[in-house]
Formats: sequence, structure tokens, C-alpha cells
Amino acid sequence: MAKRNDPLHSDQENFELRRASAAGPSSSADRDETTLLRCLNCGKPVRMGELICPHCGFDLSERNTLRTQHMTGDPLPYRTWTSGEVTVAERRPIVLEIEGQQLTLPLADVVTLGRRYENAPEGQPHVDLTPFGAEELGVSRLHARLRRKGILVYVADMGSLNGTHLNGRRLIPEGERLLRDNDELYLSRLRIRVHFS
Repeated sequence: MAKRNDPLHSDQENFELRRASAAGPSSSADRDETTLLRCLNCGKPVRMGELICPHCGFDLSERNTLRTQHMTGDPLPYRTWTSGEVTVAERRPIVLEIEGQQLTLPLADVVTLGRRYENAPEGQPHVDLTPFGAEELGVSRLHARLRRKGILVYVADMGSLNGTHLNGRRLIPEGERLLRDNDELYLSRLRIRVHFS
């Protein structure tokens, strides 16, 4: 992109470059409304698997969480679920059901969910969701936290980029909500069903 007072271009050329820049690139990714991923730097749509943004050159490697178009508002419909069990026995595990697979959480007072990344300055999550397509689905490295308080379990979003939804309602970052058996969580676009075993 040329600067406004670029001596290498005439005033007319500078005007055309600014106008083209303001209009933005007209790639097929921009025109494709079904594109789910957006560059963290310029906000333009990028194809899944891109390592560098074709619009601004921003590094989209796995250390960055991609913003998903799906989660920019509060698009999930509110659901009313049959109230599940609120309590879980103190030494009983919590099981997450993801894409038909069951993932048993460690027995700990606090368990963090996210994506593992080598040498991450903020630390690693206790549970790595990368095998479930977490990166492509916009899950942050430290996305959500489950905390046991006696026989109750609470969930909180850890300030993730794309947010966490509990039964269709977006969680306020760091605001804990009571979790029940059979609740549905969305970490960005990764769907998780919670079971108290």
C-alpha cells in the first residue's frame, strides 16, 4: 500500500491506490459469506489452514486464536433444558462428550480447557482440546475453567477471544456460572456436553 505523500507516484496514482485500499481486496474469500475465520489483525476473512493472512501478512500460526465469524454476536438460540443434577460427588470425575467421544477430566479443584502450545507464556491448559479440532474452531489456548466448590461445579470463560456459551447464553469473562449434568457448552464453535458420572 502506498503512503499518501509517496514521491514515486503521481497525485492521481496515489488517489487510485488509496481508493483501491479503502475498497479492500476483492478476493473470493472476502465475497464468500460462509468463511468462518477472520484475521486477528485486519479482520478480513481467511481460509482455514492459512498460515499468513493474504490481506495484511499477519502470522496466523497456531499460537494465535482465530476469530470466528460465528461468535461475534450471540447467535446461539437460548435453550431450555430439563434441569440436570446440580451436585457431583467430591471424588467423582466429570466427563466431557465431544463429537461422540468421552473425555474424563482430571480430579482437581480447578481444571482449565484450551489448546496446548509449546512455550506459551501464559501457561498450558490442563485439558488439551486440539485433537477435537479446537484450533480450527477458534478455541483459545486458555479458554474456559471448571472449578469445584464442594459438591458444586462452576464454569467460567477465561477471557477467550471467541467466547464461551452455556446452554446458548454467552458467559461474561471470569464470571462463574453453575454447571449441571447434561449442560451444553460451546467453546467458540466446539460443542461439548457435560456429564457428571
